[in-house]
Amino acid sequence: MTSWWNDMNAITRFAASMQTWAFLFIILTAIGTGLLAWLRQRILFLRNEKDVSLKQRLQAVEKAAENIRKELMSTQQDKDIVQQRLKVMEDATEAISKELIATKQKQVYFKKKDKKNEPNYNIKNQIVQSEVEISSKTSGMQHILEKEQRKKLIEILKSGAKGEVDIIAVMDDNVSQMLAQELDALFKSNGWLTNGVVKSAFAEAPSGIILAANSKHTAPSYASFLQRTFITIGVPVSAVVNNKYREWSLTLIAGDIS
Repeated sequence: MTSWWNDMNAITRFAASMQTWAFLFIILTAIGTGLLAWLRQRILFLRNEKDVSLKQRLQAVEKAAENIRKELMSTQQDKDIVQQRLKVMEDATEAISKELIATKQKQVYFKKKDKKNEPNYNIKNQIVQSEVEISSKTSGMQHILEKEQRKKLIEILKSGAKGEVDIIAVMDDNVSQMLAQELDALFKSNGWLTNGVVKSAFAEAPSGIILAANSKHTAPSYASFLQRTFITIGVPVSAVVNNKYREWSLTLIAGDIS
């Protein structure tokens, strides 16, 4: 051991070996440090990529849920419309049945009169009067709209889109109620659905025709069609949005159009 330590050549070779090992250690340390930094960058990249993928999946799920919600709302709206149509058809069938019964009773009455040899003129006159009464029941109101306005409104309603309208008249306002009844009859006779006329109290008497919807998002597509229609026939009309009205429905308020 002492001889090796005192040998210059051995010490020189040992020192050269140590330098070589130290240099290799430095190189390996540098490579390891670079590799570690690259691995950290790779981990961050993969983590970000995973976060983006999860976010995209979450957005796709939310979009699918929104589409399902819209489809459910549309299905519910179609169901409500079908139920309203069935109700209108049942009411119409019941009214027709009552009119048929009344007509048969009148026919029996006239036959009895004829057997008693009453003048045919009186019988015909009674028939005309009964037909006028039936026609009066069908219309059920005085005309508030002018003749030309009614004519234009009928032409537009026949050729345009069809939908459902809730009609409201101002309570204790005869003119508003007559206008509401007139519009209700015109809509029904031209293929629209209505729920009859509902009377309601207002703090301030409405001016003109008011078309009301729950929100802009749920307003029916034919709302703008009706607004343009009333403008075309020269009737003042305005639109309001209020969440007290039914979603996906249109409410018509008959106000003062003078």
